[in-house]
Amino acid sequence: MTTADLLAPAGVAPDSVLVDPAHEARQMAEVQQRLEARFPDLDPTVVEAAIQVAAAGITGPVRDFVPLLVERHARERLNRAVAGGTGAPEPENPEPGRAATPR
Repeated sequence: MTTADLLAPAGVAPDSVLVDPAHEARQMAEVQQRLEARFPDLDPTVVEAAIQVAAAGITGPVRDFVPLLVERHARERLNRAVAGGTGAPEPENPEPGRAATPR
């Protein structure tokens, strides 16, 4: 039996217990700071929108790599926005019952 198994309440996946939401929130704030520095010509609300759209498509109990994945997907969206001269990235409309997949 692993430490995660010992810490998990009955019926809860061990990975979801070991995630510290405050730690993830700090990492997401760092993601926003890095992306705002990388895209200084974009309004911070555009950067925040790209992060929110990217984060919305990532679900599940394992959260260890969420900030990394969100940063990658948001950066790709922002690169496309800058290259295409468009404004804030628009959220994708997934099929019913399916989460949006960030590109």
